[in-house]
Amino acid sequence: MKVLLVGASGFLGKNLFYGLYKNYDLTLLVRKIDPSIELDNQITYDKIRSISKINFEVIINCAVNYGRENLSNIIDSNLLLPLKLIEIFKNSISIFITFDSFYTKFEKSPLLNYTLSKKQINNWYSKITDLRIVNIKLEHLYGKFDSKTKFIPWLIGELEMNKTLELTECKQKRDFISTFDVVSFIHETIKKRKSFKIKLNQIELGTGKSIEIKKLVLKLKTLIKSESKIHFNTKVDSNEIMDSYANIKTIPSFIQWKPIFNIDLGLKELLKSNLQK
Repeated sequence: MKVLLVGASGFLGKNLFYGLYKNYDLTLLVRKIDPSIELDNQITYDKIRSISKINFEVIINCAVNYGRENLSNIIDSNLLLPLKLIEIFKNSISIFITFDSFYTKFEKSPLLNYTLSKKQINNWYSKITDLRIVNIKLEHLYGKFDSKTKFIPWLIGELEMNKTLELTECKQKRDFISTFDVVSFIHETIKKRKSFKIKLNQIELGTGKSIEIKKLVLKLKTLIKSESKIHFNTKVDSNEIMDSYANIKTIPSFIQWKPIFNIDLGLKELLKSNLQK
């Protein structure tokens, strides 16, 4: 089966690539060629028309811009690119799988421009009545290939160096989901793709349970056997989301999936993968 994986060089995209490439005929659509991915089928965004004649059955769109750059880049990545993909490949694909995050469930958000763009693209998706679109709202994703500046990789690095950490009270609660579980969910979604209704299907993906970030920090400290001193003193920003977890009832009953990696097992696997680099 021919699958187009968009944004394959990013955090989620790279995890999906390594989780899917043995099972599907993948073509990767990327911002720039990633030499760390050993696959010749890498096409840059500006050459998208060169693959317009390929009959992909599935498109998985992981491309995203979080709004740390200018507004036009957010619009290009989060609105124009997915609409262009649907426009070009609509006649061959049986399902369009795309992602956003738990931020879009809340009115207040530290990523206002990102949230606005995702709400806008979902409005456009809802107007498309002749295609199966599955929009997956991910809770707090963690796993291999994440940026060192993101909270969990940054925290691991600081703990491994036994640094003293000045953190907020860390009372925020998050539903942490491993990339391994997301990959298995995508496998099941592709397998059952024709069971989805021909419309926009909204799914919240996580474990369905949240834990305090403070608890996560202390778990990592124990697993790493770090001697870091951690001070949970700073007040949480007023725009911070204090609790988020997936409504797993949004997952259709025909999807035979449940998360395997609880936070303890997931963190152990992440630390193990870091040692293998």
